[in-house]
Amino acid sequence: MRSHASLNKPERARFYLAWAIVLLGVIHALATPYFFSGFTEASLWFASGGGAFILVGAFNLLAVSHGIPALVQISRVANVATTAFIIALILAPPTGPPEFIAALLIIPATVLSFTSPRSRAVGRVAA
Repeated sequence: MRSHASLNKPERARFYLAWAIVLLGVIHALATPYFFSGFTEASLWFASGGGAFILVGAFNLLAVSHGIPALVQISRVANVATTAFIIALILAPPTGPPEFIAALLIIPATVLSFTSPRSRAVGRVAA
């Protein structure tokens, strides 16, 4: 496991974005009783969205801190899937600030997962 101090700038940005995504997921899940009065299918779907954000953030934290190729690949797949879902939410009216906040966190994390130096090295075979 790498220390926070040893991360380069793109990895440090991804580290902070990952924690922000986890925080977004916690807030999303904890907000469920505010938006739903009972224990319903809709409330469970809403709460599961928070859980999904927590998992995506955790995958990114693990990929940045450990750099294990499988974790990097899993975080990439999770980021791309979440980015596609957020874009679909933005395109499906009504759209509000929460969707844009999620996009402001997920899209940069997705880009950084493919562009940071350690991420680009994943999958290369030594010559």
